[in-house]
Amino acid sequence: MAWSDNIGDCFGIVDKKFALHPSDALSASKLLAEAQAEGVGFAEFVETIKQWMVDQGCSPAHITEQLVRINDLSTYFIRD
Repeated sequence: MAWSDNIGDCFGIVDKKFALHPSDALSASKLLAEAQAEGVGFAEFVETIKQWMVDQGCSPAHITEQLVRINDLSTYFIRD
């Protein structure tokens, strides 16, 4: 299974917000590790997630908002 097969696990089911919920943040952390293990660079990582959002029918404004979270490495850590 490719790392990109798990992108949806990092988003809320209804709101499609990236790593907002603790379980989504854990999935995002795992996704980043899987991508790194497969030799994926960060630019490709971000672009692949962006394309997933487009394919899910997310609006350009929503994608822009989520890209801020995707590019913020603190997002990948579970908060207390």
